[in-house]
Amino acid sequence: MNSRFTATIAKRGDKWLVSSFHASVNAFENPILMLAVKKIALIGGVGGIVVGIIVGIVAAGLLRRPKKVA
Repeated sequence: MNSRFTATIAKRGDKWLVSSFHASVNAFENPILMLAVKKIALIGGVGGIVVGIIVGIVAAGLLRRPKKVA
């Protein structure tokens, strides 16, 4: 994951020292999360298409039944 950091340095005597350091990552934009989102979207899309086809076939079968003649 890509990270960003900030650091503050200060001169103490004749030496430069790190006085503070902060590192962080953007947890909402990372490659692992993007792979999971794509996989879930693919599974959901294919599942929706399959369920839609099944519902369409059942609805067409119910609507095309021959009416009983009395």
